[in-house]
Amino acid sequence: MWFILLGQLQFAKADTFRILDDEKESLQCRIDMTVGTQYELLISTYIIRLDEVGLGLLQLMVEKAAQGVKVRLILDAMHNDLPRPLIKYLLEKNVEIRMYNKVRILEFHTIIDRMHEKVLISDMKDIIVGGRNMSKDYYKLDSTGNFKDREMYAHSLKVGTDLRNHFYLVWNHNKLTNRTKYNKLDDNKRTYW
Repeated sequence: MWFILLGQLQFAKADTFRILDDEKESLQCRIDMTVGTQYELLISTYIIRLDEVGLGLLQLMVEKAAQGVKVRLILDAMHNDLPRPLIKYLLEKNVEIRMYNKVRILEFHTIIDRMHEKVLISDMKDIIVGGRNMSKDYYKLDSTGNFKDREMYAHSLKVGTDLRNHFYLVWNHNKLTNRTKYNKLDDNKRTYW
């Protein structure tokens, strides 16, 4: 009877799930996953800052896009620090960006309806979900204060496929826009970024 079970084990999928409680371990996992992505990198975040973490992760996205990886980023339109020239630079470098619920002053619901999802999906099989944003104060790197949070890492084609499907439901939602007008990026700004 045991040989039947052993025969079945060769077809079992090895899914891995881990809690990422330690901030620096979580950041390293995020970096490793991004660097290891071969064909598709999907990220959504509520906050992204122009600090070592935010800029470093954006640089990795640019590098992956230059290698032919499809890189898609969903940002909350209100709670990110990215200036228009940087967004234009990222778009030029083939990092696709969509903004969730652009604020319209006369429409109050656009001010309170925000996108809080924090997801990283690498090649549909490695994922991180949880509460950490792309900012140094979520990874114990800020000298003035840090948030205590946690995430979950999974290596699972089933979970990755389901989460990827969800990502694309959000990506294609009518509250996301990629039609924001941007002035042409001049060479000085391109060089700066």
